[in-house]
Amino acid sequence: MRIHFEWVFASMLFLGSGHTLQAQNSAENVASKPLISTGVTGSINASGLDDPQYVLGFLPVQRLMMQATHHSLSKADIDKAVQGTPVTLDRLLQLDLLRKENDTYRLNYLLLTIEDQQAMYRVCAGYGKSLAEAFRSHRAEFDQIFGSYSNARLRPQLMFGLIAAPAIIASVASQ
Repeated sequence: MRIHFEWVFASMLFLGSGHTLQAQNSAENVASKPLISTGVTGSINASGLDDPQYVLGFLPVQRLMMQATHHSLSKADIDKAVQGTPVTLDRLLQLDLLRKENDTYRLNYLLLTIEDQQAMYRVCAGYGKSLAEAFRSHRAEFDQIFGSYSNARLRPQLMFGLIAAPAIIASVASQ
């Protein structure tokens, strides 16, 4: 069954760390060797600065998103990071890439780092089969939970949260 919704970042993969890439102008700011890769489930009916994937194509924005996985950001942090790109704080908020929290800004979408993926792989290696069997045996209950959620566009996020989050938590707790 294919679930459609406007856009949800299905995964973000951190591909490297410690890169020393210079960003002098907009042309150089577009990622020829990206730090993250994006995936969208559903469709995006936008282009240019209205398209989150396009905005995430700028290396300074990618670096900023990676920083946001570790700590909240100030307006000054964000303005400095996106300097030299056509991207603004308002655009990042409009696209729901960041959210305001008091006087700071936080990541507002699913971004899986390499460490997150490794934790998920560890859990899947040891418990993947039993987790899948448990999900299948309770499929009707999960379908009822997902079906009763009033906002159909957010059901995939709920599904991910209910199924994947316990696996991630179990992996982290076992370390």
